[in-house]
Amino acid sequence: MSRLNIILVLGIAAIICGCAQVVAPTGGAKDTQPPVVTKEVPSNAKAGFNSNKIVVGFDEYIQLISPEEQIVISPPLEEKPEYEISGKNLIIRFRSAPKPNTTYTINFGNSLADNHEGNVLGDYRYVFSTGSTIDTLNISGKIVWAENNEPKKNMNVCLYPINGFSDSSIYLTKPAYFAKSKEAGFFRLYNLPDKKFRLIAFADDNKNLKYDKNEAIAFVNNPVLTSDTSTRYELKMYQPDLYEAGKIIDTFSREENRFTFLIYKPSGVLPIPLNKSVFFLRKMVGKSDIDSVFIYTGPKEKDSLCFTYNTDFVCVKTKKSTKKPSLYLDMQKNVELNDTVTISLSNPCFNIDTSKLVLIEDTLNQAYKYIIDTSYFVIKIIYKWKENTKYTLQVKDSCFKDIYNQYSKKQSINWVSKNLKSYSTLMAKFIYYGNNQNLLIQLISADEKKVYKSFYLNNQSEYFFDYLLPGTYKLKVIDDRNRNGKWDNGNFIMQQQPENVFYFPEIFNLRAFWDLEQQFDLNNLIK
Repeated sequence: MSRLNIILVLGIAAIICGCAQVVAPTGGAKDTQPPVVTKEVPSNAKAGFNSNKIVVGFDEYIQLISPEEQIVISPPLEEKPEYEISGKNLIIRFRSAPKPNTTYTINFGNSLADNHEGNVLGDYRYVFSTGSTIDTLNISGKIVWAENNEPKKNMNVCLYPINGFSDSSIYLTKPAYFAKSKEAGFFRLYNLPDKKFRLIAFADDNKNLKYDKNEAIAFVNNPVLTSDTSTRYELKMYQPDLYEAGKIIDTFSREENRFTFLIYKPSGVLPIPLNKSVFFLRKMVGKSDIDSVFIYTGPKEKDSLCFTYNTDFVCVKTKKSTKKPSLYLDMQKNVELNDTVTISLSNPCFNIDTSKLVLIEDTLNQAYKYIIDTSYFVIKIIYKWKENTKYTLQVKDSCFKDIYNQYSKKQSINWVSKNLKSYSTLMAKFIYYGNNQNLLIQLISADEKKVYKSFYLNNQSEYFFDYLLPGTYKLKVIDDRNRNGKWDNGNFIMQQQPENVFYFPEIFNLRAFWDLEQQFDLNNLIK
């Protein structure tokens, strides 16, 4: 072959090879559509149902996701049915016969999805009646956490027949109808008969469809009528008390002359030792509503000491090998321009050597005022702090002497005061025409972890929140029925609802050296 012909043949071969190169297929667009129901046997919304199984067909292969949690059958069957995937069909087999003359709703939640991409078929319901008609009434509403109005999802919302209902029914029997609250706390019970029910919601932690002690609960006081289509119910859920308020959980004495009481939500009345003219009492607030009450008495008792508490007598044994509780101080770390400096003592002290309690401004010692709390556990230092100034508060050795004749060790804190331009002020004007005696106003952090100011609304309409550090704040209102200065939950047995909580929708972003005037109309908030 000539050289020209060889080049021509090689070029044609290269073109042929290039055309024959294998390229992977792109596969097309991603499937984002959920499966479609193509058949229902027996047909959906059918009266006179008498089958022992249901078959639902789809246009593609499907998977079943967490049926025990997602699929809700209302009213509940005696035994949960069996679920089986066969090809493109879902087969439901009943293990106990449905009740006669009853309309059932099977809500599949998010349990049905296609096999490849996991696209979920949401809000699919299958309805059937073993009677001659389908019930069509419904009840709807929302569940919120009573203490902060946050929505609660996955709560059991239950209806119990009025006939034969008692406080123990929720513990002993399953509800006649139930549903699960959704993401935003909303719920709806479908296909209900025209009857009266008790409406109760709870966190079914062990998934037995019965209320168990200490599960969160919410309830409506009066019976609900399913034919009342105009009412949308808001249920306030709360965690019930572990014990009766004021109950003594434990008592002991492990140190000389100190007696410890662990009390659930103590209020007002506290233990008092018998035949003791002098004693000291200190209450430490616990994180789980169980507070520690420490009582210090006079000379050491040989065997035990008895106390009066409410209408009871309580005797606490003392150990023979008791020891003295150690004395230590807790000094306030962050001091603002309007603060008094607090020193907390672990044991009662009424001997204070003020010459060993020294306040230094820059480099000079300063005179100050001080207050000893009547419990002898707290001392407060009062002083008019200057702006942009360095301070030191020194507690020298043996400054405090406790009831055990123990002396404190040296300790000190240092800080530099801020200037007025570092703070913000909120000037609030409240408008309310109703009964405001129990309205507790709280200025809180945006995350609700700290309460900065707290007061009861009275005839005064304008309030100043001063010396506020820059940050985000909001206002919370508690309808404090018992005026104990805090929010209280409910009591199902006593049919007592938790105290109502309201929030102003505005969040205040306060900046340094900035005054904000704001008007708050409670008439639109409290309804």
